[in-house]
Amino acid sequence: MEENVCDDAGRGGYGGPASAYGSGGATGRFQATDFLKKPQVIVRLFGLVFSIVVFGCIISQGDEKGRCGYGEHGACGYGIFVGLTAFLIAATFLVFDGIFDNISNIMRRKYIVIADIMTASVWSFLYFVCFCYLTDSWKRHGEVDFWGKSRVEAAIAFSFFNIGIFVALTVLAVIRYRAGVSDDLSIRPDFDYSSDQFADSRGGQ
Repeated sequence: MEENVCDDAGRGGYGGPASAYGSGGATGRFQATDFLKKPQVIVRLFGLVFSIVVFGCIISQGDEKGRCGYGEHGACGYGIFVGLTAFLIAATFLVFDGIFDNISNIMRRKYIVIADIMTASVWSFLYFVCFCYLTDSWKRHGEVDFWGKSRVEAAIAFSFFNIGIFVALTVLAVIRYRAGVSDDLSIRPDFDYSSDQFADSRGGQ
């Protein structure tokens, strides 16, 4: 019976490693074109670039006296923290997206998708707070003739854009998770489909 389950999972009859949690199947090689076509990769690349704009503009808008353009160093510090950590998170999950199809263990895929849901949802909230915080600080303390005004406003604008980016990443990750849960009802989530046991079951047909 176990042999049949492994066989059907490998063919995709039970979902199996070929589709679990949005994977295209463990191929053993990286396909750049397929990678760049993934919706979460496209959205994540935008998030990565937008996050660079956020913390880059905040860092570069200070004057020679080290003043924060928002009038509060707390606002600048928070914006840099959110933008920089969002960039690192996006870069990390891009790596996971690149190797995801070659992870044959279903549980490992599940943990990656869960981590994606958690981080994307948290950072969508943090970016909402960032947008409100920077906007309020700029309205209350900002200088109209401040030389870095355009960068200050760019950081605010891209903080707003990143709310949508990370909400979209959350939704995409939830869709992948729900698809994976459906697969879990049909296959053994703790079974490593790259193992010798699975290869023997396939070879014994």
